[in-house]
Amino acid sequence: MSSGKNIVIPVKTPPAADTLPRDAPDAEVYAIFQDLRHLMHSTKANDNDKLDILISALIDRGINSGPRIVGAAVRLDFDGAHAGIRLSHGIGRRWMRDADRTYHNLL
Repeated sequence: MSSGKNIVIPVKTPPAADTLPRDAPDAEVYAIFQDLRHLMHSTKANDNDKLDILISALIDRGINSGPRIVGAAVRLDFDGAHAGIRLSHGIGRRWMRDADRTYHNLL
């Protein structure tokens, strides 16, 4: 009887949301952050869960690289180190990181 340790399950990268360009119009960026602020204020959860929700929302909106995710979290009044920890913790659980170090939601 095998233990299953050597079982490999192929994982297909989910289709990526378009990455928000660094030169996106200010109005678009402003609207994204307004939506995210509203989401955070309306979410009654602990900080870990709020960060997980925020990270997923950022990835959905095209803010999908580690530095940009952490920077956005800081801009929304979260601790950068805590955001980085939650980002790492969620790999394989809530999101994945591809070879280009771009994050994709799994859920």
